[in-house]
Amino acid sequence: MNKQKLTEWQIEDAKRLYRLWNERRPKGMTQEKFGIEFGMGTQGNVNLYLMGKAKLNLHAVGEFAKVLGVKIDDISPMLADQVRELHAHCDAARNDAYEMTPAIREFIRRSVQEEAARHQKQT
Repeated sequence: MNKQKLTEWQIEDAKRLYRLWNERRPKGMTQEKFGIEFGMGTQGNVNLYLMGKAKLNLHAVGEFAKVLGVKIDDISPMLADQVRELHAHCDAARNDAYEMTPAIREFIRRSVQEEAARHQKQT
């Protein structure tokens, strides 16, 4: 990865990610193991995200959120907004093709409702 210039919000995302990584990563999960298991490449690549030297992308933030047991919003509110926007352009009928279980659909529905309610409270 080349050195990238991060915006203020991306720097804040990296700080949140670093804090969450130190607080919540599963026992035995190293940067190297995470990089290999979740398609991030080397330990060095993972460290670039954690240190705010590389811009988080949708894939990376999603994988970190899964492993850390948090929502994407907890790491990057801006990227979470992008996920919500992209979701609006997806064909819900295709969920069956991706073997979305009723439990997963319900989880997504509740998450979206919770986020919408949180957003309304802020405005």
